[in-house]
Amino acid sequence: MKKTPFEIASSRSSEAKTLTELNGKNGSMLLFIALGGTFLAVGVILGAFGAHLIEGRVEPKMFGIWQTAVLYQLVHGLGLLFVGGFGVALGYRGQAISKQLILTGIMLSMGIIFFSGSLYILVLSGIKVLGAITPIGGMFFILGWLLMVLAVLRFYLNSRT
Repeated sequence: MKKTPFEIASSRSSEAKTLTELNGKNGSMLLFIALGGTFLAVGVILGAFGAHLIEGRVEPKMFGIWQTAVLYQLVHGLGLLFVGGFGVALGYRGQAISKQLILTGIMLSMGIIFFSGSLYILVLSGIKVLGAITPIGGMFFILGWLLMVLAVLRFYLNSRT
């Protein structure tokens, strides 16, 4: 029975010399897990900041925008955890799948920065022009999830042959 990368790393069997060897093969995926955790922690902080310091000091519409930014940051932070975990579980089976997963992680990260970041700055500064940047972040999110779909389909098709 074939072991998963997690089992290999924890057992330190002859199949994996060290955890460093596993990390070397999955460095990008582990980075996405770390980024996802960071975006989640910051999202919780910004959610609390909004609930305790922003609400009541800005128009209700602007507070709703803040909440949308937090929600999208949290959802896509979880997405980064998923992408990284999926990549580690696959153990880089196939260069094309790996590239698609890396691009997925990059797109989701850029989406958080452009989408949520522009909304946070919009609420704090009142500069309405920043709202024009938000759809760019939305496009990054969409591209990221479509790349994830392609990676999963490619994995499925490759596993059938």
